[in-house]
Amino acid sequence: MWETAHTVCIPNGKMAFPFGSMHDVSDLKQANEALRESQQRLDLALDAGGCGMWDFNPTKFSDTHYNDRWFTMLGYEPDELPHTAQTWLSLLHPDDYERVQRKLQDHVEGKGDYIAEFRLKAKGGDYRWIRSLGKVVAWDRNGTAERMIGIHIDITHQKETEKALEKAHKELEQRVEERTHDLVQSKKQLEEINTALRVLLKQRQEDKTQLEDKVLSNVKDLVAPYLEKLKDTSLDANQKVYVGILESNLLDIISPFSHRLSMKHLHLTPTQIQIANLVKDGKTTKEIGQLMHSSPRTVECHRRNIRRRLGINNTKSNLRAYLLSIE
Repeated sequence: MWETAHTVCIPNGKMAFPFGSMHDVSDLKQANEALRESQQRLDLALDAGGCGMWDFNPTKFSDTHYNDRWFTMLGYEPDELPHTAQTWLSLLHPDDYERVQRKLQDHVEGKGDYIAEFRLKAKGGDYRWIRSLGKVVAWDRNGTAERMIGIHIDITHQKETEKALEKAHKELEQRVEERTHDLVQSKKQLEEINTALRVLLKQRQEDKTQLEDKVLSNVKDLVAPYLEKLKDTSLDANQKVYVGILESNLLDIISPFSHRLSMKHLHLTPTQIQIANLVKDGKTTKEIGQLMHSSPRTVECHRRNIRRRLGINNTKSNLRAYLLSIE
């Protein structure tokens, strides 16, 4: 397609050659058509992705354009609000205003990318969380930004999910803290109970020891002396048998705890104590007899009496081992 330039006429009425030139405008129209198609594809892509688009001049807020999705994601009809940067500022949450403005200004001054998250007021009065990404794409001859393009993405659902997760995390931490506190308290209570039980067991053992001491003391001090005196009196055969049975039964009663007493508390005779000490030292019957100028038979008799006093007569207990265990 050609476009004709200006022509001039000569006096004889004939048309002269044009002083202009013929221009081919086909390329320009094709370029405009391609640009229009590209814009349509961009609008479709942004709409499919749920993105709102904005295009504005940072130095001239009135020179601003929003696509339809920019409005509809906030509940407004397309073009319901003016296409000015002031519209965006009026919808911006007051708590986000200063932070976002500083982020935008830094990018315009070349100090970093522009990626910001903020809240915009929707038509219903609630606020929607928006993630905004933009970039300066044109500068004037002085290097001042004169065109910036970007998109809006609604991330309200993501923010609500993050908030719910954060709440759940805090609740979980609180439950763990409470549970830990309960466990610490339970542990403390168990320790207190264990301490009380140890005290009670210790007291019980002390009470048992006192009872054993009292029984042994009573038998040795209040019963045994009179049995010995009774045995030295004139008793008939039956009476001697009864006294022997009585003495044997008393020894059986005190034998379970008689090992706690020293030999002197068992009312051993001085000779028996001497022999017992030699047995503890590992001396044999023959060696003891030689040291004490006694016959082995006499020593054996004393050993049997010592075993009877200890309550281990007619048992397989080793006399030396038993004597070593006595306090």
